Amino acid sequence: MATFFGEVILPSSRVFFDNDDSDFEDDDVLQSSNTCNLLELKELLPNALTGDFDLLIIAEGNVAKGFTDNYLLESPGMPIAEINLKQDETKEPMDIMEVKPPKTQPSYIYSLDLHTRLVIVSPAINLTLANNLLITLQDFIQKSKSVFVLCNRPSADFRCDSINDLPPAFIRMLNTSNSDLEGIPPCQILEQPNFISGFAASVISWCECTRKNCKLYIVYTDRAVVDSVTLKPFVDLFTKQNRLKGLLTHTLAARLSTSSEQCFMYM
Repeated sequence: MATFFGEVILPSSRVFFDNDDSDFEDDDVLQSSNTCNLLELKELLPNALTGDFDLLIIAEGNVAKGFTDNYLLESPGMPIAEINLKQDETKEPMDIMEVKPPKTQPSYIYSLDLHTRLVIVSPAINLTLANNLLITLQDFIQKSKSVFVLCNRPSADFRCDSINDLPPAFIRMLNTSNSDLEGIPPCQILEQPNFISGFAASVISWCECTRKNCKLYIVYTDRAVVDSVTLKPFVDLFTKQNRLKGLLTHTLAARLSTSSEQCFMYM
């Protein structure tokens, strides 16, 4: 049984409809959005993004990035591709003053092994750019057999009877109807009426619509830094599953002693 849930809320007036809203067949919506995509994908190695692979891991948020940096990537990790904001090429030659946009960190794609790819989402990808990033990566995501999305949210976003009874960090999950999840889930299913937004939500929604196997894991934490407490739910998730355990590059004891300098990097 799928744990994916959601609803489409249509605008209350035709004033809010766009001309592209009339047709929702297959990928028409995504294709029509390509013309206004603000992001561009650049390969850093020749033919780095060609060919199918088994597993795609997507990390969104400071805790998810801290986990992938410390446990999945060899140091230093060399990306095979990057996604950047497009540069504005419509500048007038007679402009007296040129206003340059602030430089933002790219999103990176890594190859963990022959069968696994990793996408680390830039902190610059907000709600406005989430769909743009999905459009940019949709062909790449389609090449994977299954998708794992790792993200984190503040504990204050978690809806329950008493937020004071929550642990400092805990994990929940969602999966698509085409997921290969069998038996006891590796962690507790996200309770309603909780919901996920941002790029992580865009990915699992797209996977549900395209009937792709996808699992979304959310770590809720009340801590602003990445340390042994916030990383432990992701570490436990990977160590309990044989499919993921082999991807860990460091042992738990060796990496849970994250220094204060490392914590500052992910704030």
